Amino acid sequence: KENKVIWEVVSEEKETALTGFFQTLAAAAESSDKLKVIGLKKGRYMIRTRPQRLYIERFGCLTKHVMPVELSPDGMIMRVANRHYSLKDCVETYTCSAEALSSGIPLCEQFIGTGYHEKVRMLGDFGSNLYITEKEDVQPK
Repeated sequence: KENKVIWEVVSEEKETALTGFFQTLAAAAESSDKLKVIGLKKGRYMIRTRPQRLYIERFGCLTKHVMPVELSPDGMIMRVANRHYSLKDCVETYTCSAEALSSGIPLCEQFIGTGYHEKVRMLGDFGSNLYITEKEDVQPK
């Protein structure tokens, strides 16, 4: 996609990768995102996002749709709330093979203005996620 940039670093052992998923401008009615991680040894891998927080200021004027009173997004009340309250952004965890990763795995859906919950990614304009991929230790039976 034109509005996505992915940077990846793979360890020398080819068992760990760090992938940055960056969005330039958000697009309306965009299709689902996929994450590709290439260059890993064959095997099973666990992929997880680095946890991050979402501050109220990120929602801007959308807050007026859920508040009983209208508050200025740049006003004192919202600035104070932003200092003391934040939401946990979607923490994704996947387990799959190196082959699946090289083809691309589907990611959780992005926030589109309504219906925020724990499995929705909140990227918006110039948002990003950091994915950590590590080979699972498989013990022989």
